Amino acid sequence: MADLPKDASPKPPRPTFTDRRQHRRYEFTAAIEIAESTGEDGETRKAQRIEARVSDLGKRGCFVNTPQPYPVGATVTARITHAKDSCTVHARVIFSLEGHGMGLMFTDADPAQLRILDGWLAASREASWFASTRRRSQRVVMKIPVKVFSSRDSAAAFEEDTHTLVINAHGASMLVSKPMRKGEQFLLRNLQTSAMQECTVVHVGEARQNRVELAVEFLVPNPSFWQISFPPVDWTPGTVHVKAKA
Repeated sequence: MADLPKDASPKPPRPTFTDRRQHRRYEFTAAIEIAESTGEDGETRKAQRIEARVSDLGKRGCFVNTPQPYPVGATVTARITHAKDSCTVHARVIFSLEGHGMGLMFTDADPAQLRILDGWLAASREASWFASTRRRSQRVVMKIPVKVFSSRDSAAAFEEDTHTLVINAHGASMLVSKPMRKGEQFLLRNLQTSAMQECTVVHVGEARQNRVELAVEFLVPNPSFWQISFPPVDWTPGTVHVKAKA
């Protein structure tokens, strides 16, 4: 794909779409080719294809940087290429700003294409988790009793009592004896509040005395799940701001 000319105009703040509130987005760079679909049979126009770049990705959609976005409500077919892999999805435009870009919500893809998307998301979740744990202001070492359950569509039911090691606004790390794989989903209950949350395994650590450390992320963002106030992003621990004496 040919590189798009850089837009030198100031960029407005990234919008908040419905999809962004429901599913967390991750920084993700990929090439994308988009063509508008027309008609009830989903046929795609041969003309007016857009070549652009994806700048973030979520379970249900992505943001596309392009100076020529399609209008809100347009249905499109998109081919996303990242590294050596490509996948094709059908989507609907849910945000559009001329000169800057558009937000796509995925509406359909076959299972093989979804597996490619899931693989990209798993890698992005893991990278995001490690980035957040490096930012010490955004994580709290706290032992909170929790119970993990198999999800409703799991083939084998299980439940286990454990506790968190580290928490942040998007998830936690904990030790479990149940073997789990990256990308697996399960239910997590905060035993202090009885609140329940769907989670995804983003990282599987090394075994410790028949238990494995898991890093998990909430499937749907829920900053209030732990019932604590996390420090702001720009807060630096151990820093004291004082005025110098004259």
